[in-house]
Amino acid sequence: MVGWDTPFDESMLSRGEVIIYCPDGDVVEELFEILRDHGITWYGEESMRYTFWDDQGSDTCYRVTRSGELKRGNTECYSDAMYDDHIKCQFYGIESADSEISDSDFETIISAGGVDKGGVTRVG
Repeated sequence: MVGWDTPFDESMLSRGEVIIYCPDGDVVEELFEILRDHGITWYGEESMRYTFWDDQGSDTCYRVTRSGELKRGNTECYSDAMYDDHIKCQFYGIESADSEISDSDFETIISAGGVDKGGVTRVG
């Protein structure tokens, strides 16, 4: 699908109209948390508790207007030439901090013998 593989970044919300492709229903709540934090509201005053993801399923797109209103559609709709000037991206979910470890966990790993190149903790 051409044009939809650019990862979503929150800064896009302040750079103009953006269309966010969200093919994974498991991460749509994460996207809506970000949208709510930026003051985005549904066009027509629907509650932001409703994602309407099931309407389009894995073809779901959300369009954020310059005025901060949210509209919904699908990739076919938003592939129309009238949206060529919009930022188009895909929401992959919020990057987790799983790759970071606390100081105490680091000390535990080091005192146990460290971690080999494959990421496996060695003892002794």
